[in-house]
Amino acid sequence: MGSIILFNSFSLGTIIPIIFFLTTGLFLYNTKNKSQATHYISIAYILLGIFNIGYFIASSVYHPLAAYHRWLTVFLINISIVYMGYVYFHFPYTKAPKIGKVYLYGGIIISFLAFIAFVIISLQSDIVFLFRGHYYDFDAEDISKQVSIVILLFLLSSYILMWWRIFTSKHEYKEYKKVILLMFIFTLVGTLAPSLTNTLSREGVIDREIFHTAWTLFNLLGFFFVFIVYINNSKDRISFLGKLIGVILVTILCLLQIIGYIVLKNNENNFDEIYYKTAQLAILNNEQSSSIVYNASFDIGNNKWINDLPKDLDQSSIQIELKHAYLWNKIFNLPDEEYSENLSALLKNVPNSFKGYSVTLQQYIEKNNKQITKSELLNFCKTLDSKVYHLKHKISQIKGSNFKSQCKILLSKQDILLSGFSITLIDYMDSTQKEGEELKFALLQYLIPVQFSGIRVYHTTSEGNHVIAYRYINNDIIYEVAFPYLLYRQFMHSTVSTLILIVILIYIFVRFGIRLFFAGILIKPIRILTEGLQEVDKGNLNIQIPVQSGDEFGYITNEFNKMVGSLQKLFQSTHSKSEEVKRLS
Repeated sequence: MGSIILFNSFSLGTIIPIIFFLTTGLFLYNTKNKSQATHYISIAYILLGIFNIGYFIASSVYHPLAAYHRWLTVFLINISIVYMGYVYFHFPYTKAPKIGKVYLYGGIIISFLAFIAFVIISLQSDIVFLFRGHYYDFDAEDISKQVSIVILLFLLSSYILMWWRIFTSKHEYKEYKKVILLMFIFTLVGTLAPSLTNTLSREGVIDREIFHTAWTLFNLLGFFFVFIVYINNSKDRISFLGKLIGVILVTILCLLQIIGYIVLKNNENNFDEIYYKTAQLAILNNEQSSSIVYNASFDIGNNKWINDLPKDLDQSSIQIELKHAYLWNKIFNLPDEEYSENLSALLKNVPNSFKGYSVTLQQYIEKNNKQITKSELLNFCKTLDSKVYHLKHKISQIKGSNFKSQCKILLSKQDILLSGFSITLIDYMDSTQKEGEELKFALLQYLIPVQFSGIRVYHTTSEGNHVIAYRYINNDIIYEVAFPYLLYRQFMHSTVSTLILIVILIYIFVRFGIRLFFAGILIKPIRILTEGLQEVDKGNLNIQIPVQSGDEFGYITNEFNKMVGSLQKLFQSTHSKSEEVKRLS
């Protein structure tokens, strides 16, 4: 189990929403004599908590079976949105209950059908490991897009229901229009931003770590404020202490997520620094430590391998990557003087697979009047890299016999920044007899990511094993030293485990310690004052509450005693005058 349960950065990012949604959901569910609105919003929160367990499995279980987390997430996300929308048939008061039942049961049926369709397609799909997010998933992009459309429609329907209640609420409930508007805004924050960043990260437009942080923070903040707005305006008797604990808990969880992101980002950088130096030492000392999978080298000048790669790796593809890495190293290490001219000269003699980059960089030089600096080019290449990854992802998802025509349509719609790649790839397709998967494989060689110095690269062997590799260039020889991918997961696991333990301990302290802390200074005074009010309501004006502190509660208690004393005097005065009137009459 030690090699299967391996936490990564998103493990921390999912345990936090799990704690929040399950805690708030169960808190609302256990409210005594709760309304139907509270009942259904509690179910929605509980389902969202279980939904996040699916993401926790994906990020924490390093095994192909972890891909089946998608079954859990696909099913529960739709149902939770349906329940969240159904709340507005009962808040602020019940309206159109029959239509509401149709919405609820219809939504559940559609969710179930979408789930069944996804299960059928996923069982026919390959399981792939996505290094960019460090998780297993099904290679089922088409059905995933269709499911995302269903999710979007459910979200849209819930938004429409909120606006329906805003415009149709009775006059005596007009103050709730602002309440529902606030709930709509915060629901938008909690759903739209995470959905958008998830899509962008899967397409390669933004880094997966950015999605992880955005998912946690926006989910947490959006639905926390929905929770706060709801409980502050619900007619249910919801504990004040529960509200207080909720505010403290979410504040701390958000801070922990931000701190965790910074710590884990530094941890990743430390891993790269340690193993890049280990790779350099292995190359310079010509040593093969037990942690090294292979130490390969390729002579660029003579176009031949000095030390071959293992046979279970695709040597031809990696050879092209090494040539690209060598070129990028030369580009980023050209002298600062006459940088544009030297770069233009270098780009005139590149392999065919580099021509997309060559044309694009030449266009960038010309656009800037041949006056670019190395730092400007580096920033440009970072932007270009994300767009190239996005294009590569799009092309890799095209399937079917008409691959070439679909690919040309895709290329014709690309950003002007990628026009060099579009021209290069279309020219290649027009000049080759390759079709289908063979053509796709050839095109993807033109879209190898930018090889920045010291970056971590990943390979999958023919047996399905994963390795991490670092590259080092010495003159015309480029070296690639690989380590087991497990080393990276184990390195991250130790830090993430500690952070998760801290989160759990803080949760226990906030959940139970705060209650004990406030028991004497908050809960007890409120309870005593409540009991005093109940006695006065019964007609007992002899009640006197002992003042136990000099704080605000002590002041309120003292004023309560004065008020009761005044009422007692007023009652006695009224009673004596009444008796006197009776005597005189």
